[in-house]
Amino acid sequence: MAADAVALAALDELLLLGAPERAAALQRWRREQGDEFHEFLLRLLAADSDASDPLAVVVGDAMRTLDLPAQPLQLGAYRLLQEIGSGGMGTVFLAERSDGAYAQQVAIKLLRGFPTRDGMRRLRQERQILATLDHPCIARLLDGGETPAGQPWLALEYVAGLPLGEWVAQHSPSRGQRLQLFEHVLAAVQHAHQRLVVHRDLKPANILVRSDGMPRLLDFGIAKLVEGDDGTRDTSTRVMTPAWASPEQQAGRPITTASDIYTLGLLLRDLLLGADARGGTTALDAELRGVVARATATDPALRYASAEAFAEDLARYRSGRPLRASADTPLYRLRKFLHRHRLGVAMAAAALVLAGMFVWRLDAERRRAVVAEANAANALAQARRESARAVAVNDFLVSLFGQADPANNRGAKPDARTLLEQGAARIETELKDQPEIRAALQQTLALAMRGLGEHERAEHLIQASIAATSGDSFDIGRLRADRIALLASIRARSGNRSGALEAADQALVLLDRIGDEDAERRVELENTRAMALKWLDRTDEAALALERVLALLPRLGSREAEHRAYATDNLAHVREAQGRWDDAQQTAFAAAAAFRALRGNDSHPEPQAVSAYAASLLLMRGEAAAARGLYEKVLSEQRKLFEASDRRLTNTETGLARSLLRLGDAAAAKPLLDTALARCEKSFGDHVRCPLTLQIMGEWNNAYGDRALALTQLAEAVALREDDKEIPERSRWSARLALAVAECRGGEKAAAKSVATALAALLADMHVAPGDKRHFEHQAQACSDRH
Repeated sequence: MAADAVALAALDELLLLGAPERAAALQRWRREQGDEFHEFLLRLLAADSDASDPLAVVVGDAMRTLDLPAQPLQLGAYRLLQEIGSGGMGTVFLAERSDGAYAQQVAIKLLRGFPTRDGMRRLRQERQILATLDHPCIARLLDGGETPAGQPWLALEYVAGLPLGEWVAQHSPSRGQRLQLFEHVLAAVQHAHQRLVVHRDLKPANILVRSDGMPRLLDFGIAKLVEGDDGTRDTSTRVMTPAWASPEQQAGRPITTASDIYTLGLLLRDLLLGADARGGTTALDAELRGVVARATATDPALRYASAEAFAEDLARYRSGRPLRASADTPLYRLRKFLHRHRLGVAMAAAALVLAGMFVWRLDAERRRAVVAEANAANALAQARRESARAVAVNDFLVSLFGQADPANNRGAKPDARTLLEQGAARIETELKDQPEIRAALQQTLALAMRGLGEHERAEHLIQASIAATSGDSFDIGRLRADRIALLASIRARSGNRSGALEAADQALVLLDRIGDEDAERRVELENTRAMALKWLDRTDEAALALERVLALLPRLGSREAEHRAYATDNLAHVREAQGRWDDAQQTAFAAAAAFRALRGNDSHPEPQAVSAYAASLLLMRGEAAAARGLYEKVLSEQRKLFEASDRRLTNTETGLARSLLRLGDAAAAKPLLDTALARCEKSFGDHVRCPLTLQIMGEWNNAYGDRALALTQLAEAVALREDDKEIPERSRWSARLALAVAECRGGEKAAAKSVATALAALLADMHVAPGDKRHFEHQAQACSDRH
């Protein structure tokens, strides 16, 4: 935001504040903008209060010449009594109901803007949403309408109270009272966020504290009414207070609930540091500084996931329990426990001394022995069951893979898929009276099938395993959660994103129910959720899932590095979905490096898979030559790792072919596409699993080969994309554009309009990368050149 715009916004804020709150705000601006800016604000305030200012005199004289109406202005059922405030969103009047139905005072906000029919339609829709907010700490929306001139207005609950800063200055609350008040604010914000309403303009002036000490939030969601549907107005006119706006809000990026969390962090800091009537403030200790730092993190993904999570940490602080925002170490937990129970600890110590350490220790040892004996008995019984199950599973697998010996199989050498299918069939007949062992083997075979890419068969097996897992014990609950987690992973790999999300959520609920805090299992499930949410274009939720992953990683010990590599890879995908192309590229390279360090070298599938994704980002960003080089390196390594029939080669070959086509090397692209498409047809019998490869082959034929075949291939690619209900809409538009261009080049006059429609949709999509947009424009040009 330009400096003059910042100064004007600061002046608007200061003019609305009382003397104590204004002084605190001036000091805040001084800290943030420097002494010169502070002096400039003082000069602006002095000029505003100078009654002899010539311009003020002229304006005042002009105002006095206006013919004021004889009767008070009437809006709907309300009579305006007096103006009580004015700001960036409009003017506020104190009003009373005048239709005789009942007596009521309200605050009427006369909104600025909305000159268009679409703007008024949106206002009515948003106004209906705001009217559903029903929380004791949120000023209710009571009514609304338009003036005869078409200016919109809102009737809001009138709140008699002091702005937050003035209340602190007058009442000198303790730190505990300030935190308790702020938790009410968080509860109100959580209520609104659960109803998909974001405040967007939280600041002290919008929080009034009533005489009973309860806060009341004003203007909830009204900033959304003044902005556009997508909140993408120029930052110089966006409704916000710069000093309280989040980084993404000031930069003009989409606003989410995380933006309110950032502002709440600033509010907590100022509430605690605000001077009371004696000039004293409440210091921030290390834990509160950690809470504020987490809430105001520059990256929205690192902030509290919700206002409820924010409030939970404050409640933990007030009760002396460990905070989520602090490093979770045994020493820290012990220190918090001793502080929370210091009186009880002291009394217990005195009692132990009086009772005699010797007797106490004997009794403690006896009780520990009893508990240990019971635990040992339970563990032994469980171990025996697991041992028996493991032996049975091992014997079955030994007998199964014994079939790979030609001597036992009439000279044939069955491959892994054939052996696994034979095993699945044998389970149903040989183990029908041993459900536990059958379920364990089904889980094992499902895991193996997943590794071979047989996702449909793997899901059938794990579903049967889950259905056979019943019981209420902790061990059974954990086993069931493990199997549901495997189901989520299988669905994610097969492209069933909504099904993967459903299974992951089910597993997490089960872990919560049995009280299982297994951090590694939760990390795997949250990673699965993040990627499913990313593919479903629910990117903010995906970022929050990864935030939970990052918070859990330090608890993994020796496994932290491996899971951090996976989380970094997933974070690159989420940043891509958020349109943060450079960040996504850097994060993908970091993930590839992490996997290389983890696996020791490049000769492992994981670093190659992540490097292939990094190459795809280079292509999306328009760096086709760099993408080609990286794809060639990845494909060279993958051909050493995998058989020629392995499906994992298909995506890399397709990506390299796309890079070559964008560089104009069509001859080199053709054999790659032929190989990839033939492998897909041989593996699956159709093109359902490789629509992109089919589409690129169609584009090649349209430009360099058989155009009739191109039309057939592209029409099939479009049909496959249309049938897939879980892919982003941009993938459908890309296929439609390719088909329309082919039809246009074939002479269909109506196709030019389809080309224009598809191109416009792709260029308007923020999720389409710059390099892809230039490619789509180049594709469409072929149609323009013809017409």
